Amino acid sequence: MAIAAGIVLVAAAAVWADEIELTNGRTYKGLLIKRDGAYVMFKAVIGSGTAEMMFPAASVKSVKVDGKMPEPEAPPDPAPRPEPTPPPAPGDPPETPVSEPPKPSTPEDPDGPAAGDPSTVRRTPAQVNALIAEAAKTPPEWWDSVELKYPPTLDLMGTNKAQGWAPDRNLGAYFFSTISPNPGRWRQGIKVFDLCVTTRQKNRATLPEAMAQLARGYMRFEKDWPRAAYWYGRMLAMDPQGRSSIYQATQLAECYWELGSKQMAADLLRKYQLHRFGTGDVIRLWGKMGETKQALDMAEWMAGRGGGSVGYLAAGDVARRAGRLPEARAYFQKAEAAGNALPDNRKPRKFIHAAEEAVAALKAFESTDVSRIPDGAYRGACDSGYRGPVEVEVVMKGGRIDSARVVTHREDMPFTSITDVPASLVARQGLAGVDTVTSATVSSEAILSAAVKALAGARN
Repeated sequence: MAIAAGIVLVAAAAVWADEIELTNGRTYKGLLIKRDGAYVMFKAVIGSGTAEMMFPAASVKSVKVDGKMPEPEAPPDPAPRPEPTPPPAPGDPPETPVSEPPKPSTPEDPDGPAAGDPSTVRRTPAQVNALIAEAAKTPPEWWDSVELKYPPTLDLMGTNKAQGWAPDRNLGAYFFSTISPNPGRWRQGIKVFDLCVTTRQKNRATLPEAMAQLARGYMRFEKDWPRAAYWYGRMLAMDPQGRSSIYQATQLAECYWELGSKQMAADLLRKYQLHRFGTGDVIRLWGKMGETKQALDMAEWMAGRGGGSVGYLAAGDVARRAGRLPEARAYFQKAEAAGNALPDNRKPRKFIHAAEEAVAALKAFESTDVSRIPDGAYRGACDSGYRGPVEVEVVMKGGRIDSARVVTHREDMPFTSITDVPASLVARQGLAGVDTVTSATVSSEAILSAAVKALAGARN
């Protein structure tokens, strides 16, 4: 597979005779623009238009110009060559931004990890794009060991959608109802989504949905950041200004950050004006990247324009991650108040309850000295999970959190929060610095609140 970057669609004036074949077997007709030892720039005919694509040379099997195989030009300078950022990826539609937001702050270190994240690997954009291109050429190691299995009624083409939810027919319902709640089927689901992408190659109307589920599967199930970035990039390349482009860009930016390039993540967010406004996920991502002021300014702006419970809940997460626990508690209280101020038919009850539990957890934690808790296993429960109560067990040993695990839950879309949040709690030895899992924020909040209740109960 290859990355299609910097794509601009224009009308196709004629049938062009050049052809590029990729190592994954895909071919494009069009016009060769430039080729050297590192990259191939090709203008491909796609439907009734054309798209300029840049492919790493390693992902290109052959190039024909007027039916002939040209010799590549001399390789470029050995110095790192900047590569256009592959376009971004989807999911739930974002909130609609309004009016003029606050002036953005400038990242202190656009090339590297945020302070407090020593485990984050620092990579240049060229290195990140090389990782993505390499991963796109081959399936993951587990691929052959997982059986491709799905309901025979599943609409792989996406052209005969059943009315209603119908998980045995509709791909989106199949993802959320059948695959997501069952970790043992996550990889099986990825193979099904990959099959859908292959099946829909010539249907531009339904292909993006299949790409969305494939990218989301790689990202949320496997943390396979390179493959998720590839497919999110492909999606944005097809429809760079589509309805879900803001969500797609956010997901791709998170992949870039996880792959080690704050620069690529920040540049992509700015390209989509997501340094000026954004969703709760955008706010949390800026916070994760160490841009706490940027994130909190955006949250305040969102809250001032009707998104109080969402904006302040995200602000509370950002402040807590930065270790500013009293400030985090104040933001969660604002989230609760903003939600309760809405009419009954508009109250975001799950967000309100999550904020209430977060406030209670922070109050309890502020009065708990973890180092003085006796050795033993302690349990706490929280009823603000997305689907109901969550119970967590925390094991203390020698004045430290030795382990933590979710004992029971009813969540059907927790993604990796069930394992990641407890692991982060152990690594951080407290609430400061703990990340919530994107797209599973309410579940993450409930796990943290339940864990703190376990610690508070141990103290008492």
